[in-house]
Amino acid sequence: MSREHLVPLSTQALALLKRLQALSGKTGLLFPDYNGNAKTMSRNTILHGLKRMGDQGRMTGHGWRHIALTYLNEYGFNSAHIGMQLSHVNKNEVAGVYNKARYLEPRRKMMQHWADFLDQCRESAINDQRAA
Repeated sequence: MSREHLVPLSTQALALLKRLQALSGKTGLLFPDYNGNAKTMSRNTILHGLKRMGDQGRMTGHGWRHIALTYLNEYGFNSAHIGMQLSHVNKNEVAGVYNKARYLEPRRKMMQHWADFLDQCRESAINDQRAA
């Protein structure tokens, strides 16, 4: 992209990124390539991770965007805020040029809601495994 994309994050995401920064070395990148070069990881890294988790053919990295968009719409979040969080371009060219609002606070609350939901899913899966 040739445009700035400001991304408000949940407290969980910020904590995870701080932990990841300590592991990523001195490249200055949070997601360096596998070989330790000063390049970002490729999209194949995500696909390989999904394969290792047993999700090959059932999920893609981009699929998480579909899930988040659907979930956030179902829970009544503003579609403009969702689109901005996902870096979607405003189809109305006039509004896209003139509206410079970033909706940072509502987007931060939206992402906190999403992160809390993911935490609940993880806890539920852990409890299901313990019960089995």
